Amino acid sequence: MLTPLQLKSALRGTIVAMTTPFNRDLSLDLKGLRDYTEYLIENGIRLLIPAGSSGEFFSLTEEERRQVIETVIETSNGRALVIAGAPHSGTALCSKLVGDCRRMGADGVMVTPPYYEFDGFQGIHDHFQQVSDENEIGIFVYISGAVVAKMAPVINNLSLLEKLFEIPNVVALKDSTNNHIFYRDACLRLRDRGAVIGSGGLNYYIWGSLWGSPGTIAGIGNFYPAIEIEFLDLMNRGRITEATALVRRYELPYLEITKQLGYHASVKAIMDWMGLPGGPMRPPRVTLSEEARKKLLAVMEQSGLMEMILHSKAAV
Repeated sequence: MLTPLQLKSALRGTIVAMTTPFNRDLSLDLKGLRDYTEYLIENGIRLLIPAGSSGEFFSLTEEERRQVIETVIETSNGRALVIAGAPHSGTALCSKLVGDCRRMGADGVMVTPPYYEFDGFQGIHDHFQQVSDENEIGIFVYISGAVVAKMAPVINNLSLLEKLFEIPNVVALKDSTNNHIFYRDACLRLRDRGAVIGSGGLNYYIWGSLWGSPGTIAGIGNFYPAIEIEFLDLMNRGRITEATALVRRYELPYLEITKQLGYHASVKAIMDWMGLPGGPMRPPRVTLSEEARKKLLAVMEQSGLMEMILHSKAAV
């Protein structure tokens, strides 16, 4: 388990926010989760986030959330760092879950403000302050789509964001706002205090890397890590034109169609095609229909991404 400062330094490169595989009856597929964890590690992923938004944490029971996190920690067995998803609807509930994650051996936790209700910046600050006071573990602040509107005071006033990063143990920010100006300014303002990771695709990282973002969270890594690793390698070697061409050819068509059909459901459909443990979505999320799967497949075939996936599948 890392110290908070060690976690801040470790957040580099490709981070995968994992899906949670379910069986056809919507029960938790822990064997599939172990296989999926192995697949990601064997394909070069060293930073994993289980039980986050991509992992449908909101449809898991308390016990299932702990099972998912513990399974990924035990399967990774030190070969990858595990940042456990620990958002909750109340501060005491969140703090208890964070404590459980720490005892299970998580290297850090990803925490949103309470995703149903909180009272302005004071409520946000008190939430993270209490979680930090009660748990010695690195905290990855997550501005998720569910809280973007209510986080407007922080997004529009970076001095408030800086106050969050004065809280001990708060060492990183996951930005899912798709607000390029906020992403840039957060990178510049927090560069000495925390790692700012964009979660808007590889294309988002092209922008963020110019301002000091050390890593990215993008959906393609869930099923085809090689393309993200290649992209990061090109970026790290200053070959931005080639990295941009890769994004333009493969990622932008993928993002466009998944925006229409359902992003997380599309990821699981692709995993199913590859023989990876994807499975259905739990309500209130909706599993892709056959018609939607055909549309997704057509776009991926046209872009050439499907050919790459099939090649990868043959090697699994």
